[in-house]
Amino acid sequence: MEIREPNLVPVELENLLPVELAEDETRKKQSAVTEKQIAEWKKAHGEVHRIEVSETPEKFDPYKVPDDEDTAEIPNAVVGYLRRPNDRELNFAQSKMPNFTDAGKVILKACWLGGDERILNDPKLFRSAALQCLELLEVQRTRLKKL
Repeated sequence: MEIREPNLVPVELENLLPVELAEDETRKKQSAVTEKQIAEWKKAHGEVHRIEVSETPEKFDPYKVPDDEDTAEIPNAVVGYLRRPNDRELNFAQSKMPNFTDAGKVILKACWLGGDERILNDPKLFRSAALQCLELLEVQRTRLKKL
């Protein structure tokens, strides 16, 4: 594996690094994803995750958790689809810790399957989606005891 200085990032993972996204009119919005496409993705990748990002900013209240968080529809949602990250992508994302936003950006860019590409091109939507992608970093419960 070739390593380049100064950031010591493997060459084949360079495209996963967070970068400023240029506005490209041809990538603004992809056509709607069909159930057939989702079924093909599931066959090819196993798990497929739907990510929804609200176009309308909301104030974050850490003390308020809606009762219907998993079933409530997000108003003005922009939707994308992701596959589960592989071990190499997870390791690269975890190397970006403790900068959680960068770790999420790596996962979002590496695992993107399709959907509304405004999620990738709009910095506000991209940042919000990247933070949500951290849920794909599964960590098993562990314990270490001194004996």
